[in-house]
This record gives sequence, C-alpha cells and structure tokens, in this order.
Amino acid sequence: MAANGGGEDITEGEELWGAKDVFDDPILEQILKQGAVILRGYVIESIKFEDPGLRVSCEDLGGSPNEQEDPQIKEVVKMLLKRTEDLRKKEELQRLINQTGGHARHIFMKVARKVIDDEIHWGRVVSLLNLASKFIHKALTTNDEETMRLVINWTLQVIKERLCFWLVQQGGWKGVIMRSLQWKKVTIAASIVLVAAFVYYWKTN
Repeated sequence: MAANGGGEDITEGEELWGAKDVFDDPILEQILKQGAVILRGYVIESIKFEDPGLRVSCEDLGGSPNEQEDPQIKEVVKMLLKRTEDLRKKEELQRLINQTGGHARHIFMKVARKVIDDEIHWGRVVSLLNLASKFIHKALTTNDEETMRLVINWTLQVIKERLCFWLVQQGGWKGVIMRSLQWKKVTIAASIVLVAAFVYYWKTN
C-alpha cells in the first residue's frame, strides 16, 4: 500500500519509496526529497553520537552513497543535531521503544501522528526525527535491516501528510537554520509530548 495524504500506513512488504513522484507540485516534491536525505543524515550522525560501536550508512537506509555531500544538507543536519542534543541523551524514550515488540509500525505511526497533531513547530519536527532515529537504533541492534529502511518510509509518510506545506511556509528545511528560537524550551516541551504520546498509546491499546 503506497503512502498517501489520507493517512494510510505503509505495509511491511511493499517496495521502498525514496520520496519520488509523490507530488505534482515540484516545490513540495523537492521538500520531501530533501527531507529523505536530511532524515538519513540525522539518523546516521545520531547513532554515531549515541552508540559509537554501531555503524549505519545511507545505503542501509535506502539512500545513495554521496547524498550527504551537499553543503546545505550538511548544515541543516548539523543544526538539527545541535538542537536535539538534550533529546538524544534521554534514555526514557529508547526504553519505551525497546518495548514495542512486533508492533513497531503501528506504534510509530500512532505516536508520530500524535506528536504532529495539534500544532507544528520546529521542536515537534526535531522530535519526529529523533523518534525515527531511536526506532532505527533498536532495529540496528537486532540486525533488522528491513525495519531500518521501513522506519525511513514511515517518517516520510508523516512528513508528507503533515509537514510539507508547513515546511514550504518556513522556507524549506533551511528554515531551521534561520529561525531564532528558545530551542531548549521548545525541544523539552516537544520531548514531553513525545513521551506522553507513548503513554497514551499504552493506555489505549
């Protein structure tokens, strides 16, 4: 089942999609394509920071070998990593994710959509990327290569459904560089929403 704006989930056995041919609008399509590259870069660097003994490549996540060489991509990834340093140190989220068992897709989509549900700001966006990184970290530690790639797809689905138009309004992904925010405040608030979304899931399922 292909991802679409109506909120359909990607099935486990489908062909991986790399943010291609999903929008008629070239601006929105470019936002999603860049998002895929930025997401992979963020995940790779996050895992390198959190667990230096683990290694994951762009190809492992469905990308191409040299896609991280673009200077603007590097700058955005660097800024995202800087803004989520406190988030990435929190062990509670990884502990919750490690309890997901065989329901990773369902839980990821429920929690991700909850995080980007009532309001959108950069704190929520970086929380989504951090969520993806934590799920991929779990898959990497269990040698689950298929899930590693699928998490990228699930995240792109949420970006397509709920973030693309907002990102256009921010000037694209580079908006994270231009925005002057109280980052510590917004990321802490977003991390609380993220954990609360997990708690809500466990209580209602």
